[in-house]
Amino acid sequence: LLKFDFLALRYLTVLDHAEKYVKETDPSFCLEKVGFDDAATFALFSNGQTDGVFQLESSGIKNVLKKLKPNSLSDIIACIALYRPGPMDSIDTFIARKNGAEHLEYAHPMLKPILQSTYGCIVYQEQVMQIFRKMGGYTYARADMVRRAMSKKKADMLMAERESFLQGAKEQGIDEKTAGAVFDDMVSFAKYAFNKSHATAYAFLSYRTAYMKAHYPAAFTAALLNAQQNTDLSRCPVPILPPDIRESRTGFSVSGDGVRFGFSSIKNIGYHLADNIVTERQRKPFLDFSDFLERMLDKDLNKRSVESLIKCGVFDCFGVTRRALLSVYEEMMDNLQRTQRQNLSGQMDFFSLGEESENSSAKTSYPDMQEYPLRELLKMEKELTGTCFSGNLLQMYTHHIAQINPTPIATILSPELFEQTDRKAVTVCGLITGKSVKKTKNGDPMGFFVLEDSAAKIELIAFPKVFERFGLELEVEQAVYVSGLLSIREGEAAKIIINTVELLKSNSELTPPAPTVSPPKAERRLVVKLPSLSCREATALLTLLKIYPGDVPVIMYDSSRQKYVKANGYQTRRCEALDRKLKELLGENSILWQGDQ
Repeated sequence: LLKFDFLALRYLTVLDHAEKYVKETDPSFCLEKVGFDDAATFALFSNGQTDGVFQLESSGIKNVLKKLKPNSLSDIIACIALYRPGPMDSIDTFIARKNGAEHLEYAHPMLKPILQSTYGCIVYQEQVMQIFRKMGGYTYARADMVRRAMSKKKADMLMAERESFLQGAKEQGIDEKTAGAVFDDMVSFAKYAFNKSHATAYAFLSYRTAYMKAHYPAAFTAALLNAQQNTDLSRCPVPILPPDIRESRTGFSVSGDGVRFGFSSIKNIGYHLADNIVTERQRKPFLDFSDFLERMLDKDLNKRSVESLIKCGVFDCFGVTRRALLSVYEEMMDNLQRTQRQNLSGQMDFFSLGEESENSSAKTSYPDMQEYPLRELLKMEKELTGTCFSGNLLQMYTHHIAQINPTPIATILSPELFEQTDRKAVTVCGLITGKSVKKTKNGDPMGFFVLEDSAAKIELIAFPKVFERFGLELEVEQAVYVSGLLSIREGEAAKIIINTVELLKSNSELTPPAPTVSPPKAERRLVVKLPSLSCREATALLTLLKIYPGDVPVIMYDSSRQKYVKANGYQTRRCEALDRKLKELLGENSILWQGDQ
């Protein structure tokens, strides 16, 4: 009999949806036909860039991948099987032997054909079964009893086999000391052992999610966001585009090189209304805001949902300010509802026709009102979508931030860009978006905060004395400059223990530099030379561009194809920190800033 173990895994849905997104532009694409030898995928593994990759997201296993430098599916299978409490003790040995840093030895020559593929380390349940058969002389049936004992973590059943194993090994000419050592290793390992078929199935899924992330990041990100609604959008590898009445779908979707925010992820917009909007738009595009209201009014649309859509910028494409739309939408909806009721009741006389004509004329007439200040726009977007699309509040403090020259939070959180050392001094700028207060054992209050800049967020900790001193500065929505020490703990994201806090000064508070007359500027852009667009350096480059946003276009030269490609959705600014990072990543001769920077 054959036993099947069916797992309901979210990532199967993620891959299915991601593949469908790709097929919208490339109908011939088939994920099942992708080979398991893709260089860009293994580069992603080797760099530990596995956020969103099945089974390989924890900081611990990312470190293992970076040390292991996998270059085959077998390495991924082994990594998944090894990263468990029992086999984990063999990880360093496995890596050292794979990379040639440690001599490969076997406790007995009989183990070589069994453990050769895993560099002398016991990694799979099947290997334990083989050792019992080869060294202990067990039958297939009895070896399967050992497997069942392992899978049910019954150490007592395994220990009961000790004498039989030693006796069988003795009959094979193996001394008791060697056989006993091998048995003890197996018992310790077997508590958490994976069977190879299980690890292989997982590795297939891990590889395919990594492949999609490496080659189709927008499709993969859209599918992942639809499956994991609570994902931190600030850490997505591709641009998240604002919701738009012309393009958004019910969920997240692919738009060029970015991901378009979906209607259903907007507060007060349910799936049913979102589906209705998309269905009606597919029937005929919406001409303007008035057209939208008229056609959607009888399709579960209400004033609360319209307000939410306006506030997060869904109708910005129609060229009317959000302030203006918010001032008239209720009256427009009331007029439409009154007209619909009159139509239903048959009250269409000479005077009502005139009234309808006047209302119809008012539909497309909007007051000339200046848009809300940036702070208000961002606050509305954040409240309704969990993120900001119109910019970020730190734009109001760029002059002060430039003087401080802090380390971007995303850099601190990326071990490949920043040496994460416990108690290392750092300085960061950002907006406080979260706060909680707890008491120590002595009853003294201490604070925990979330600080966000334009690309990432990090947790801050203020111990009692610091909390007492800087309590006024440490309030939600305050823009601050923080100096402190990194706190690094295994399996946790880096945190900052606060030393000092200072409020950022807005651009209007600082004296602007005297204007100078300058000649017309040449076209400004950054040109970078890359081995290919799928190489490790290309992935790291896009991360840097997201950390240092600006208005300078980026052109990438793909050396493998001898072709220039614009990095759509990515613009940057020239600064000393970015220059240094680019030179470290690509070399000084691979970077060219053109135009007046």
